[in-house]
Amino acid sequence: MTSSAPQQSASPTSRQIQMPPFEATVAWPEAIEALAAEVLLTTPAPAASDGSTPTFDAGLAILAALARDTAAGERGIARWLDDAERAAYSGALFGGLGGLLAGIALSQQRAPGLTKLTEPLIEAVSSTALAPGWMTEPRAWHEYDLISGPSGSALALIAAGASLEHVAPLVDCLSKLLREPDLDGLRVTTYQHDGLRFWNYGRINTGLAHGVGGVALALAAAAETYPSLTERLIAPLQRVAAWMIGEAYSDASGLRTWAPAAREGRTPPTTLSRREAWCYGTPGLAWVLYEVGRTLGDAMITRFAIDAMASYCRVFDERRFIDAAPISDELAFCHGVGGILAIADAFARHADLPAAHELARMLEAALVSRVDDIRRLGVENQTLLSGACGILAVLLTRAGGSRDWLRIVGLR
Repeated sequence: MTSSAPQQSASPTSRQIQMPPFEATVAWPEAIEALAAEVLLTTPAPAASDGSTPTFDAGLAILAALARDTAAGERGIARWLDDAERAAYSGALFGGLGGLLAGIALSQQRAPGLTKLTEPLIEAVSSTALAPGWMTEPRAWHEYDLISGPSGSALALIAAGASLEHVAPLVDCLSKLLREPDLDGLRVTTYQHDGLRFWNYGRINTGLAHGVGGVALALAAAAETYPSLTERLIAPLQRVAAWMIGEAYSDASGLRTWAPAAREGRTPPTTLSRREAWCYGTPGLAWVLYEVGRTLGDAMITRFAIDAMASYCRVFDERRFIDAAPISDELAFCHGVGGILAIADAFARHADLPAAHELARMLEAALVSRVDDIRRLGVENQTLLSGACGILAVLLTRAGGSRDWLRIVGLR
């Protein structure tokens, strides 16, 4: 999860990343299957968090469902349930009951006995996703976003097969935030004195993790899942698409991207954008726009999105877009290679974008060559967003595993 401001870089070579050549150096996918089983059987060191990064999510349950090793999968599920006490009593997808619900729903084949928990958790997530006094100031991330707010809760409920009555209240509230063309309902009005998030004060966050992108994906998923919602979601989704297209700009390298906080008429940054991953920037937001356009049946919107992703593939440079350290930022899903690979894979599969096919192949090989680093991360962090489970889930999915889990991160 990103809390501090995504950075700009002066040049594509301003960060010296010691990343190995994009060539697989171990047998694949056997080595990844073995590593998945190893992680499932490994109890990590006690999680330490400053509160900005969730330490509990559906990651371990998802990896258990994808792994071929039945015994390791069952052990992983058992450990994950033991960790569930760390979930906050909120609807949050990452850090709360939304993650518990999603993990149980997505691992039912591995642990069918857990299905009895699904309905009570649907009730709990639905009832806690919107805090009392939800529409009052100040507006904070957890009041709308995918990571900790109702956008993520809605995705968890949809993944669990929740009925319309449980999802509609969240969708209606999120839609209200998009009632104006300028999306002023998503303007953040807190964090003025927050050392990490002050940059978002008074601004509209564009990102998939904490901004417009996550809200749009939740509404698009709801429109597709519940046909009775489609008509009333057309206008909000059209406003989002128009706003996102208006906010996009091309930087000096030719990348079509979005600033982390909306420009709202301001001159585009003169420095090159660096945080371009699942959480912020072109890969994630290009996919958001593609899904919105597909939901609306608008070829112009989907074409804009595909062109944005094509520009990313064209200028991709690991020295610019991928952090040198720590491993969780370099390789994991939120900031790193894992999430970028998942998005490139989605564009390759669903939009048939040749450049995305090539980028996905290259990133897959890069991750496979880093099995020792992924193993080390698995001893410290087994979450979906910033840990080994998210990386391994993407690789196992690329190898033919179920794609169902991708729904909770806005992909498919």
